[in-house]
Amino acid sequence: MTALIKRENVVSADIGFGTCTLKTGNGKKVSFRSIVVKCDKGMSNHRDKHGYYLVGDKAINICNGERPSTDTRFFFSDTFRTLLMFGLNELKVKNPTLIIGLPNEFYQELNIEFNQFIVSLKEYMHPKDQFNVVTIVRQPQGAVWCGSLKTLDGKTIKPTSTRVAVVDGGDGTTDICEFYQGLMVPGSSIGMSVGASQIHKSMLSHFRAKYEIDSRTNVHDMDVALRVSEIEFGLKKFDPRESVGFKKGVDTYTAEVGAKMHDTWKGYNKVEWVVLDGGIVDVIGKELYVKRLQIPRHKVLIPARPSEANAEGYLEYLMKYLESINKLELEIKCKVK
Repeated sequence: MTALIKRENVVSADIGFGTCTLKTGNGKKVSFRSIVVKCDKGMSNHRDKHGYYLVGDKAINICNGERPSTDTRFFFSDTFRTLLMFGLNELKVKNPTLIIGLPNEFYQELNIEFNQFIVSLKEYMHPKDQFNVVTIVRQPQGAVWCGSLKTLDGKTIKPTSTRVAVVDGGDGTTDICEFYQGLMVPGSSIGMSVGASQIHKSMLSHFRAKYEIDSRTNVHDMDVALRVSEIEFGLKKFDPRESVGFKKGVDTYTAEVGAKMHDTWKGYNKVEWVVLDGGIVDVIGKELYVKRLQIPRHKVLIPARPSEANAEGYLEYLMKYLESINKLELEIKCKVK
């Protein structure tokens, strides 16, 4: 009899161009900016055989502002390797059973090679560890499998048995596609090389033209400012969403994505639900996002945590599958006396 897989060793990972989220089957989670900076030992929070690194949110103040390339090279890069291994180390996972996504536009071309690349990363683990199983899925599938989808009125919906449109907007890419019974409809995939980074760049350009700002201020600072609804230059503090740069960036992004959605669905009569997920939802704000895209409000579904939805959905799918084939260790619940 083969050994059962422990829940703490089941991991879902969404390693994006802007943020990374990893979750385990026993409830652990880590989320951080997709930043890797080589540094001295005393400053580092991660190391491997190539040196020392500052990874994630702590690196925002010293990074040069450049983001990972949004083409296929990213998924086989040192940056990707470091982000994934940092996340696994933070979760303290041994011999992970991993599920991870690829953007739609790259999935068909890269999924086999990508799987092999991840398996090869065992050389960066503890000598006795390796990847138990690696499953590659299309990124937007996470949104459909996610269990926290709600209407704008707050009603929880599980749309896995219906026809669903998905708009998965990340930092550097936006995937548009349709799913039916939890699987992607053939020929429905549209990959766009646009995302939240266009809004961040528009903001930064506007602020540089209007204010005196530190030379190291970068697009990652713009993302932080939007998430805390505040930015400061000199003695002036204000809501960055009120800036011309933010408004122009949102108009440009939503015009391009909205036009593609209209070309695809027009009256939205062939889809029951439209799922909006990814970091772009938090960057723009769900009400403004829905308004700009001109989607029927009663058909919109948004995850409780849009930027974590893919990782959440991957995990739900994999856990249910492992349970169905009796490969997952039983969850032990203690009774309180």
